[in-house]
Amino acid sequence: MAGAWARVQATEYGGCPPKGSCKDYLSNLVQQLESLNEVMAATDSEKYAKPIEIMQEIPDSPIDDIDSKRESILDIRVQLKSWFSRHPEEATGLPN
Repeated sequence: MAGAWARVQATEYGGCPPKGSCKDYLSNLVQQLESLNEVMAATDSEKYAKPIEIMQEIPDSPIDDIDSKRESILDIRVQLKSWFSRHPEEATGLPN
């Protein structure tokens, strides 16, 4: 769990160029979000119900025009960051 969340957080240090395509960056972020979603569902889907719900908004892969989904994809990461900041113990995936 901790590794999957850390990989999502690490995507914040990349980013999209001010102009031009974000395809590679967004594709990586979607891949990391999908991986986190799988880990949470396998770990405890009840405990992670809200973040799993948030990630229902991840566009289906493959995304032909991923740049058009930029804001919604980035918003998913913002919402997850907010949830995990309120539930820091859940970021580890370990029992409390």
